[in-house]
This record gives sequence, structure tokens and C-alpha cells, in this order.
Amino acid sequence: MATATVSWYTYAICLSLNSVLFGMIEVTALTLMMEYTNNKCRLIPNACFQWPLAYMVTALIAFLTKDWQYFFIFLNLITSPIAIAFMLFFESPRWLVASDQLERACEVLNDIAHGRWNDANVRFTANDLNLIPRDNNKKKPFYNVYHLFCTRRLFRQTLLQFLSVFTSGLLMSTYSFTMKGLHDSAIISTLFHGMFRIFVTVLVVILDFKFFKFGRKIQLVASLSVNCLCYGAAIVILILGYHYEHVAVTVLLIVATVINESVFWMNIAQITTQRYPTVIRCTAFGCIHVFRYVGLIVGITVLKPFLLTRPVWAFAIPEIFVVVTLLCGIILQPETKGKALMDRLIEGHFGRLENEIPKAVMRIAAGHRFNQITVRERLKQQNGRVQELHEKSEECNTRSANT
Repeated sequence: MATATVSWYTYAICLSLNSVLFGMIEVTALTLMMEYTNNKCRLIPNACFQWPLAYMVTALIAFLTKDWQYFFIFLNLITSPIAIAFMLFFESPRWLVASDQLERACEVLNDIAHGRWNDANVRFTANDLNLIPRDNNKKKPFYNVYHLFCTRRLFRQTLLQFLSVFTSGLLMSTYSFTMKGLHDSAIISTLFHGMFRIFVTVLVVILDFKFFKFGRKIQLVASLSVNCLCYGAAIVILILGYHYEHVAVTVLLIVATVINESVFWMNIAQITTQRYPTVIRCTAFGCIHVFRYVGLIVGITVLKPFLLTRPVWAFAIPEIFVVVTLLCGIILQPETKGKALMDRLIEGHFGRLENEIPKAVMRIAAGHRFNQITVRERLKQQNGRVQELHEKSEECNTRSANT
């Protein structure tokens, strides 16, 4: 439709419709992929959603076609088969079970266990899933944005997520100001955007696999700290009298943007997956995407005019938000790496209990072991006394035999 447009009005309408559909695909596909994979491998589909190869392919198509209509034609030739392939996806079995659709969940699980995938030699029936706690269809509420704030734990986490993605959007907006220090080509900007992100994304995945202590909170603090240092250094350079298009400022902000859109955004997606139950996880992803684009719009409309009058403030305002987000993350964000996903909203009430149950079990086990040691020592003492009495008895028997 965008290729066939003949005016800017129809072009804007087509792109608006495309943006709505793209947002739906982005949110639902991300939610589906995060629920399909386990804790160990979940960062891999998250890394794929950074789109570094897509940025580079898009830049190549734009460079080769030169014309915007040819660009859309060739882009559709590549993306249409991929879009049709979405029809091959099954629904998330986790969501089907949580919403009491056991028959459909069994179909998905049996397909996953099929010989062409895992060759698990197992077949699920609805009776096998009956014992899993889930929502009753008759009493299931209509989950909406309100449920992101319905408990103290979710309220605190949602505010932190919204602040994080708004800050991420502000940092995204600065990318459009910085690349002019090197060139004015949108094609080269897109190419560099993909090239820089692919290395950082691979590095994050490797660190996550190799080091268990490289958790979500460390990623959050590290990414925001790097952004804070980069923006702070850029502000110092501007105060010293250099122009905001200076190469040093450009390099600093490119580093900050790559860290923001790779490490920081991957961290936001991971935390959102693990801190929200299955029944509202897609809603949470949709809302954080909205707030991210709100931050981008605010950055373009509010920060960019400062470049003409007070360029320092165009970088100082994002720096303030980065510092606030960093402090809130240190105080409020718990470690979520390795934690099992929640499925029902009622499980969101037990954040403290999730940590207390293993500790309580360990205390019971330790107490049981202590009791065993006490009993063992008592039996050992009793056995020693019995042995002593037995020896005395044998000695008495020997003496009586001699007499």
C-alpha cells in the first residue's frame, strides 16, 4: 500500500496503519518467544530482537535501490515470506494452561515433543495437566493495564519499568543529533547502527552463559553506569566550548546509544518477562513499548530545540533521567536471573515468599540434620556404655571361672 501511494497524505495513512500492525507483531512475537524458551536460553531470542542484521540488510537494500518505491518493493519481497511463516507458530503453551485451555495446550506440547523436534517419546493429555494451578474460565477476570499496578510488588516494578523505558527512549532520540558529526546519510547511520549492535549483543549473550553472577541487576547497573559516564563526558566537552557535533561527542554518544539499545533494552525485556505473570505479560510488554516511544517523541520534540540555544541541556536532561533510573534500579530492582516464570496473577503476591520457601526448607533440613547429629551422639554414648558394661561383665565371668 505504501508503494502505491501518490501523495504524502495517503503515504502517512499507510505508514500509520503499518506502525500499528508492526507494534502488535513486535509485542506478541517477543512475548511468544520469551515464553517458549527456558531460563537458560531465553536471552538468545531476546538478542535476536535487537535486529542488528535487519538494520544492515535494510541499509543494503536502500543503498542498492536508491528509490523509495523500489525500496519498499524489495523490502516486501524479503519480509512477506517471513510474515507468512508467522502462521506456523503455535500459541504459547504456558498461556494456554494459565487460561484453562488444556486441550490446545496438549496439542502444542505434543508437537514440541514430536520426533521432528525433540523426539521425547511422550504424549500429553488434558488429565496430565489438570493438577497445574490455573485460572477458571468462569471466574477469569478481564486482564488489563490496571493489573500491572494491582499489588504493591507489581506497582513498584511497573513504575521502575516505565521509568527505564522512558529513559531509554530519551537516549534513543539523541542518536539523530549525534551522527551528523560524521555524516548526514540515513543509510550509513542505519548500517552503523546494526554493525555496532551485533558485537555488543553477542558479548552480552556470552557473558550471560559463562558467568552466572552476571545477573539482571548487574546488567542494569552496568549499562546505566556506562550511559551516565558517556553523557557526563559529553557534557564536560560542551562546557569546555566544543560544538555538539564534535567527533568526540559523537563517539561518546554512539557508544551510549549502542549500550542503551542493546544491553539496557535486553535487560528491560528479561526483567519484564520474569517479573510479570503469564496472564498479563503481553500487556506489560505492550505498555513498556508505548512508554519507550513516548520517551523518543519527547526527546525529539523537547530536547532537539535546545541544540540551537542551550546545547548542554539537550544532554543534561537525559543524564538526569539516567542517574534517577540508576538509583531506583539499585534500590528497587531484585535479581531475577534463574527465577522461574510466574503464570497466575495470584503468584505476583508472593515475591517475598518465593525467596523464603527455599530458605525455610534449608532451615528445616538443617534442623533435621542437627537433630540427627544429636541422636547419633546420644546413641554413640549409649553404645559406649553398653560396650563398657559388656567388658566388665566378661571380666567378672573370667574371674568367677578362675575361682
